[in-house]
Amino acid sequence: MPDVLSFITNKKRRFMTKEDITVYATQSCMYCHALVDWLNENNIPHTLKFIDADEAAYNEVKTRSGGDIYGVPVTFIKNIKIEGFAREQIAAVLAQNGITI
Repeated sequence: MPDVLSFITNKKRRFMTKEDITVYATQSCMYCHALVDWLNENNIPHTLKFIDADEAAYNEVKTRSGGDIYGVPVTFIKNIKIEGFAREQIAAVLAQNGITI
């Protein structure tokens, strides 16, 4: 018979992969580096794309944003866009997906 507690715990828990979180950044942006450091410190999987070094990444973030972007970092958690290093907003969206920081 399966352990009921682990079944309930596993049912409530959601998992995210690095494909679920994308950070668009520039190499010289201190807020971008702070965001990536914060994600790494909290063991949050993510994909990092430098839009100043990768034209495809720049075009991708423009498309996902619905036009021009006016600053970095731009983070997408699934389809939710977050501009800047908005720690509380990022933590709230992660919590909605079962990840508590």
